[in-house]
Amino acid sequence: MSSEPEALHSSVFAEAALHMPDILGEIFPLCSIETQEAATHVCMAWRRLTLGPVWRVVHKPLKLLNALSTLNEDRKNFQSVPTPDDWRSFEPVASCVKEIVVDFHSKYIAKAIVQALFRSACVPKPMCANLERFTWKLHDASNAAFTHPLHMIFLHPGLSSLQLHGIPKGISDASVHYRLEDLARAVGNLAPNITDLTITTRTIPISDRTASMGLHIAHVFPLLRHLRTVKLSPCFLTGPVYEALRYATHLESLVAYIDYDPKLRIPSAGDVGRSLEHYVPPRIPQPAFTSLTDITLCMPIEMATGLLSLAHFPAAQLTRLSVRSTGQVIVSNQAVKAFFRAFCLHCPHAAKLIIMLDHPIHPPPVLEDDMQDIDLLDAQTLDPLRDAVQLEELVIRDSRGLIEATEDELLNIMEPLVRLKTLWIAPAPQWQTETRAPGPTYTMGTAKRLIDGHPDLRSLGLYADLLYKFDWQVEDPEPGQLTDLFLGTSPPHPIVLGDEIAMNLATTSRVRPLACSSWYQWGFDKGVFVVEDIEEVLVDGWTEMRFSDRGNQYAVPRRS
Repeated sequence: MSSEPEALHSSVFAEAALHMPDILGEIFPLCSIETQEAATHVCMAWRRLTLGPVWRVVHKPLKLLNALSTLNEDRKNFQSVPTPDDWRSFEPVASCVKEIVVDFHSKYIAKAIVQALFRSACVPKPMCANLERFTWKLHDASNAAFTHPLHMIFLHPGLSSLQLHGIPKGISDASVHYRLEDLARAVGNLAPNITDLTITTRTIPISDRTASMGLHIAHVFPLLRHLRTVKLSPCFLTGPVYEALRYATHLESLVAYIDYDPKLRIPSAGDVGRSLEHYVPPRIPQPAFTSLTDITLCMPIEMATGLLSLAHFPAAQLTRLSVRSTGQVIVSNQAVKAFFRAFCLHCPHAAKLIIMLDHPIHPPPVLEDDMQDIDLLDAQTLDPLRDAVQLEELVIRDSRGLIEATEDELLNIMEPLVRLKTLWIAPAPQWQTETRAPGPTYTMGTAKRLIDGHPDLRSLGLYADLLYKFDWQVEDPEPGQLTDLFLGTSPPHPIVLGDEIAMNLATTSRVRPLACSSWYQWGFDKGVFVVEDIEEVLVDGWTEMRFSDRGNQYAVPRRS
């Protein structure tokens, strides 16, 4: 998250502010009345200085609520309903909070706490009037988590960013007390000025049930008229969502967002299904997406091609285009070639192209005889890309097999693309038993020729057979230019990594295996949520500094 460095930076100041020498507690009673009064004013100023660093970004909402009124030992309710005195003491804290993260790694805010806040007439709703960003991570939560409207305590018209991660599919059922549709409408009514919205799920779309959740999510978009960025799990990028957002006048980015946590290792969660009913383009009878520059299309490749050709679709203003093909297990070379032609013709300013041709998750069974007839990507299919001279990033992923283009053919296609900084043109072949690739592949010599022809290239993905030892024939090589090199799964030659790969890598480079890479690595926006909590000692230390006697504004607590 973008706020985590800020939180860490703030923690340094908070720690320095809170670690006051214990000797102050011994000296204070011995001072004169005048000195005590002066010291009290200093302590009050000190306390005010610690508010911002400690409470600006809240990763532990229960700590925040405990600063309002003491919680029970089990942290499931307040010891007593917050009083006006509680709020007066807490109000300076509430005004400092800019971001709240409700994280599934920590304890949830219990329903009883939310009900107590609603019953307390002295606690305003919203509780934190200056809150700008609210993140709710719902992963692994039962449907009971949705029976109390937690977000209604925090959402308000001044909120600019809302992230809802890990939406479970059960929330779309009518049997759930608080449904996804209700949540969407509440968000639109409470925080109508949101500009940045992220909604994800980790549900594996075994059926079309997950895609149908997009129907419920679409209810929020007409209520949010200031949206600039929308990030959704690929399975949510359905026809109704495109329809709901087509006339959002401020929308600049509508992209797939992979909700990824390395601890859970669910690479297919949130991926598209194979339903042609849900993954369709929007109807555009008049100019639409007028501010859009970045979009992810989740639909069959033929439909994506047709959309680029529509007169009212803003293909010419796009700077980045991502496509996740769905609805089919096998994508024909003819369809892919037609898409590349349409891209070159209608997207002259798109510097980034990401296309994923993998079959949808849980595809229908395919007979082995049918698999024998599958066309592999070949030079003729890729040839239209020669006209995409504006490209700085080209990513093609395909699980059908290896690319049927010789080294010379591949280099000829890529030669005009002199601006390339990222080139991943490797399939994700699915073989398990062979010790090396079951067909022609490229070598490190191919990689070197691509590097030599593209001086700006920094990230290269290529299925190279590492068993092949290539002689660089270079006595004094230039310093390496690559920062990322994605390679194949064939076992490397014992000395390849040492004297071939390292030769063309910079000192900060990373070498990664291609076939082991899940598709969230392939150019789509992603989030890896490693929670950097504010140290408990800081929050606890500040809480200890609350006035022990709320009626005495000059009480100075003694730190143990």
